[in-house]
Amino acid sequence: MENTHKKKRKRLLWDFAYYGALLLLVLCILFIKSGGKGAPVSVLGFSMHNVLSASMQEEIPKGALVLTRRVEPGTLKIGDDITYMRDAQTTVTHRIIGIIEDYENTGQRAFETKGVMNKERDKLLVPAANVVGKVIFHNHALGVAMSFLSRYWKLALLFLALFSGLIWAIRSFWRACREE
Repeated sequence: MENTHKKKRKRLLWDFAYYGALLLLVLCILFIKSGGKGAPVSVLGFSMHNVLSASMQEEIPKGALVLTRRVEPGTLKIGDDITYMRDAQTTVTHRIIGIIEDYENTGQRAFETKGVMNKERDKLLVPAANVVGKVIFHNHALGVAMSFLSRYWKLALLFLALFSGLIWAIRSFWRACREE
């Protein structure tokens, strides 16, 4: 009796892990596809995008996936890497090298930024309102994978459906064999 409960529990955990991973992958694909042009899509204050230039190469390689978290501008400090909107279509990830507390007499902060590989600081200050978030994680391999998924998302969903069907068929076959 106890052995059957352990098997049921193990099967339930396997199902939960499998379908959770499947759901996570589908959500990641949809998350990437919904970004399009403009500001990265924010979910629960987190956003992600791929780095398109080598201005931060020593820290964050070109092509890397960057995960940012929305933070209060007052918590940002010199040395933090941030992602900000340069214009309505372009995000930039650079390091804060200076802070102006009363930007253009608005009472708001602005940030001087610079790519770690650039010789000079960025020409324009970044108003606090343009900050998408603080970089909390980056990974080159995930960036390459996510870039592939965003380019070939229909193919990825097709393979995901085929893989899920194969797993379901194998599990059904094993259950049928065990019941006999």
